[in-house]
Amino acid sequence: MIRRPTAPDLALLALMAAMWGSSFLAIKLAVETLAPATVAAGRIVIGAVVVLLVLGLRGQRLPRGLRRWWRLAWIALFNMALPFYLISWAEQTIDSGLAAILMATSPLTTLLLSHALTHDDRLSGPKLAGVALGFAGVLVVVGVQALAGLGANVVAQLAVVGAAACYAISGVLARKLHDQDSGSVTTGVLLCGTILAVPACLWIDRPWTAVADPDVWLAVLYLGVVPTGLAYLIRFHLIARCGASFVAMSGYLVPVFGVLLGVALLGEALPAAALLALAMILAGINLTRLDPSRVRRLLSFGRSR
Repeated sequence: MIRRPTAPDLALLALMAAMWGSSFLAIKLAVETLAPATVAAGRIVIGAVVVLLVLGLRGQRLPRGLRRWWRLAWIALFNMALPFYLISWAEQTIDSGLAAILMATSPLTTLLLSHALTHDDRLSGPKLAGVALGFAGVLVVVGVQALAGLGANVVAQLAVVGAAACYAISGVLARKLHDQDSGSVTTGVLLCGTILAVPACLWIDRPWTAVADPDVWLAVLYLGVVPTGLAYLIRFHLIARCGASFVAMSGYLVPVFGVLLGVALLGEALPAAALLALAMILAGINLTRLDPSRVRRLLSFGRSR
């Protein structure tokens, strides 16, 4: 049974979004000289090594049972193997701003899937309002002008929408493993992702022929350690505790942190729109935390007065 998110949960959500927000620059650097499947497989393999080390330090065991591993394989397919490749491939031809807007479809998809397939993560008025406010915040920080490219490269844009849908599906599937420690789940998913991604990479890209500068390989290393290994430990922990629809709201924070990291690391100017967007998104996330029955009681109390 999931619980209402607490302040530490919000802090972890923000940390995870910051990690993912930093990934787009690394992906953009990596795909300039490496093929998308190589980038995807590389970050999954490195992420698997990271979480295996964490699991060993905690003294925990890998998941057991063929049925459980079968489910982990499906989660890996939708959570890593497919979306990592689709995003890396799409970023070769579409702007990051439009990609951020298209990825922002994930929270609504997650909300609808969670309502249909779970008993404790149901659709409510506050959640729907929070999703809408969060999406509006993404439009503010990215800029409505990013929509100008909509339809110019339909296949690449559909790839990003497909990646967003994959994340939604994986989040709901992960809820079925609520009785399993999140560290074991993360490790199992990354190991299954390795089994899925590496053969595909060897078949599609022939990575042994790749020639890249050291900074490109450092970008892949960073993608594996931070936005994959560490961020997914947080993701599966939060899904087990707070539900997939809450975790999906991180998709709205990612572009905001992308802008803030540009300010911090590249000396870019801080647009006022970014602060407004952050306020809107945080307000939207807090709306999703509201208890619908409590909202109804407050409204009925106000009418009675």
